[in-house]
Amino acid sequence: MTDSDGGQTPAIGRENRLHVSPRHRAILETLIREYLPGIEVWAYGSRVNGLAHDGSDLDLVLRGPGLKKIPAESLANFTEAVHDSTIPFLVEARDWARLPERFHAEIEKEYVVVVVEAILAVNRFASLTLLDPYSGVGEGT
Repeated sequence: MTDSDGGQTPAIGRENRLHVSPRHRAILETLIREYLPGIEVWAYGSRVNGLAHDGSDLDLVLRGPGLKKIPAESLANFTEAVHDSTIPFLVEARDWARLPERFHAEIEKEYVVVVVEAILAVNRFASLTLLDPYSGVGEGT
């Protein structure tokens, strides 16, 4: 099976819940690790709930360590890097700690974990890319 870019979709036996090509997801994950190390990233909205079309934006929520605010400069640098990348759709990234509580509840209803950051015993961050796009969908924190 091929995606809209002509590339192969992951052989996971399920639909790509993010409705993002593997190539663009890889670019996004690289930028997340480069500009937002130690941040867990969830996708939500139309690209997760099945209402997306080719021009839909990708809504991301960034969850810093301890759910503390992410420095505004880090968020701005990430946003600029995504804008300058070859990702052909708008990516909206929001800091979980800066969103109203009512948004938290809506996001927690249906989301996909894009990148999980785990702290190892030696206090270094290890990025985990989830191959199963259903991982974390609708699970609470």
